[in-house]
Amino acid sequence: LFYKDIWAVSKNLLEESLKEYYETNGNLKEAAKRNVAYLSVALKLLKPKINQTMSDETLREEYCSLEMDPEVCKMFIEGVKQHYGDKASFKYFSETEFNQYNFKIPDLVKGLVQKEIELIKEHKGWEYSPLFIYQEDYSQYVPRGHYTKSEKLKNYFKAIMWYGRITALIEGSSLLSPGESICTGNVGGIVSEYDARIQTLQAFLLANQFSQSQDLQERWNRIYAITSFLVGFSDDLGPNEYNEVLKNLFREEIYPQIIEEKYLELKEAILDFPYSPKIYSGLGACELLMPCPPLSEKEIQALKLQAKELLEKTKGFRLMGQRFTLDSWLFSEIVSPYSGEYAGPKPPLPTEEKPFTFTWDDIYAEYRKDRPFTWVKTDVKACPLPAMREVRGFPRGLDLMALLGSERAKEILKSSGDTEYSDYEKKFSELKKEVDSFSKRDWSKNLYLNWLYVLKSLWNEFGKGYPTFMQTEAWQDKELNTALASWAELRHDTLLY
Repeated sequence: LFYKDIWAVSKNLLEESLKEYYETNGNLKEAAKRNVAYLSVALKLLKPKINQTMSDETLREEYCSLEMDPEVCKMFIEGVKQHYGDKASFKYFSETEFNQYNFKIPDLVKGLVQKEIELIKEHKGWEYSPLFIYQEDYSQYVPRGHYTKSEKLKNYFKAIMWYGRITALIEGSSLLSPGESICTGNVGGIVSEYDARIQTLQAFLLANQFSQSQDLQERWNRIYAITSFLVGFSDDLGPNEYNEVLKNLFREEIYPQIIEEKYLELKEAILDFPYSPKIYSGLGACELLMPCPPLSEKEIQALKLQAKELLEKTKGFRLMGQRFTLDSWLFSEIVSPYSGEYAGPKPPLPTEEKPFTFTWDDIYAEYRKDRPFTWVKTDVKACPLPAMREVRGFPRGLDLMALLGSERAKEILKSSGDTEYSDYEKKFSELKKEVDSFSKRDWSKNLYLNWLYVLKSLWNEFGKGYPTFMQTEAWQDKELNTALASWAELRHDTLLY
C-alpha cells in the first residue's frame, strides 16, 4: 500500500540532498552528503533484486503443486500470465516494477552505503553504524510476521525499520572526538558535539525540503496518518516538529545557509520542544554507570535518574519514527532500574567455575529453580568479585494484564515471585494510577489502544445467576489466557511500527 509513497519520498529527498551537496560548503556540505547516504540506504533496501522478480520459475512455485503434470503447469502459468499480466504474482515484483524502482547509489557515498547495507544484510546484532557513528541493533532488520509474505513487503519492512530506528541526534558530548561514540552515564552524549551538529543540520535540511514540497507532505502524511490511526503516534521528533521550529524562527524564505548560521538557536528550540522519547529503543547500546554492589537506596534512585537522562540523550529526528504504544512504555517502566533490586528468597547461587557455554539467562538451568521468571543476574564491571546484582530483567504479559485491571494476573505474579523486587509495588501503583486515569476518549485515540481497552472487559466477575463454571478461578484463567493471546496477536500485527 505504502511502497510507492515511501519510494517517492526517498527519491525526492535524495535528489534535493544531492543539489544541496553541490551547492554548499563546510558543515552543510557534510550534512547534505550524509543525507544522500541516509536516503540511499533506504532506496537500496527498497530496490527490487533480480531474484525478487517474477519469472516462470517463481510462478511455478506459486501456482503448481509438486504432483502437477509439467505440461499442465506450463499451460496454467501461461493462462495466469495472459489474464493477470504484471499482477500474476503476489510474492514477487513484476518486470515493470523491477524497471520502475531502479536506483544507483551515488558515487560520493557508495562505500558508506555499502557498509550499512552489509551490516543490515548480516543482521548480527550490535555494531557501530558507519554513517551515524553510534551502535545500532542490526538484528532488527530481519523481516518477520506478515512482512515475509512477499518480496515487496520484505523490502518495505527493512526500509521503514531504517527510517523508524535511525535517529539524527541533537546533543553531543565534548568528551568525544568526531567519529567516536560511547553511551554511559558519565559522558554527556552518545556522539561528539561535531557529529551531533552535523546530524541536527541533516534533520533541518530534510525538514526544510518537506516544507517546500506539497507532494512530499501528502505522501508522508498518507503513510503516517493511516499507521497512526492503527498503532498511534511516534514519541520521536519528525519532519513536522522540525518544520514548526523553522517556521517559528524564520518568517522569510528558508535556505540552507541560514540553517547553519542559526544553528544554536535552532538546536535550543528543538530541544525545548514539548515532548521527548518515552521508550528506549536501544540506540547507542547505552549502559548505566553502575556502583559496586550492594547498592544503597540512594544509589538505586540515582540509577533511575541516570536512565531517564540517557533516554533524553536519544532525542532527535526520525523520518518515520516508531510509535509510542502503552504496553511498550509500561514494560520499559516495570523493569530494572525502576523496579529496584530482587528482594525475594535468595538460596545461594553456585559459585564454581562455569563452562564456556554457560549463561545466567538460561531460565531452565538448575540454579534458577528458586528464582522468579523475571529474575536476571547482572555482572558489574570494574568491581571486586563477586560483583553481581539480582534485578527484574524483563517484563511479563501478566504485568500488562494486571495494570489493565486483572486481579487474577496480579495474583499469579505474586505467587510466582515476580513482584519480589524492592520498588516493584511502588512502581506498579504509579503505573496503575496512570492507566486508570485514561478516559474513554483516550482509549479511542487509535485502534491499538482500543484493542487493549476491549481486553479490559474480560475481567468482569460473574455472581449469582450465572453458570457455576463462570464463577470459578478456572474461568478467570481462561479469560486471562484469551486476553494474553489476543494481545500477542496485536503485537504480531504491529511489530514494524
